[in-house]
Amino acid sequence: MPLTDMQQAYLANCNHRWNIKTGATGSGKTFLDCLAVIPKRVLACKGEGLIVLLGNTRGTLERNVLEPMRDIWPGLVGQISGDNTLSMFGHKVYALGADSKKHIARLQGATIEYGYGDEITTWAQGVFEMLKSRLRCAHSHFDGTCNPDNPNHWFKTFLDSDADIFQQAYTIDDNTFLTPEFVENIKAEYLAAGNAYYQRYIMGKWATADGSIYRLFSDEPARFIVTRDWLQSHPLQAVTIGVDFGGMGSGHAFSCTGFERGYKSLITLAEWYHNPKKTGRTLDPHQIEAAFVDFARMCAQEY
Repeated sequence: MPLTDMQQAYLANCNHRWNIKTGATGSGKTFLDCLAVIPKRVLACKGEGLIVLLGNTRGTLERNVLEPMRDIWPGLVGQISGDNTLSMFGHKVYALGADSKKHIARLQGATIEYGYGDEITTWAQGVFEMLKSRLRCAHSHFDGTCNPDNPNHWFKTFLDSDADIFQQAYTIDDNTFLTPEFVENIKAEYLAAGNAYYQRYIMGKWATADGSIYRLFSDEPARFIVTRDWLQSHPLQAVTIGVDFGGMGSGHAFSCTGFERGYKSLITLAEWYHNPKKTGRTLDPHQIEAAFVDFARMCAQEY
């Protein structure tokens, strides 16, 4: 069966402990696993540990991975039984949901010879942390896929670490077997949903979206950045300083806000923030006062 250039590159390089494909929806990530990667790994297992397939839920794992595998490999991929196992190419395989750590308590203490992960960014982080300590055969491998999430996601932090990882980032255009009409339509649909979703599910990039209050700003922050030259040509009518003193160990914040003449625009000119949980130190009232005086003087001098 023909493969895309990205799929061929994955097969040629997925010899690391962690092998991860991130990127666009419909880019061919999971199809390659169903066709070649999972069968290859399962058949190579020596019986030294468990074979475990994980999805967001057992239902999504069934829909995204197991059903397509049965279509490609009829008679070689069984149904999930009541104990969450199935037969695959003559091997016993566990099929579990990873949305809650309690769902995989049965794996506590077990050695995992091969692990596969679908939709990893939807998992409970504790599940992944447990998995890292269980891949302890000398030849253990993990293959996984996900759509990108926000840039501060715990899995992105892992991907940026110095672990033994081979990773690919797919765009929708990497699947050269899709029709131009389909690609055009799906691009338009995600663009209408917001730039962040287009960046994630079409361009395969990690982009902020969930929890955004001001969508226009979070989707395209560059549109809202002002420069010194802009301020020179847009005189300010007033400047105010907002103060938020945190209590019970929370942070303190100062914000300097400018109002363009005629109140046409609202501009954040400067900010100050102290988070004792991040710095490891708490400011006393005199230190907060000194910080505020310095901030106010700077704002008066600058604006």
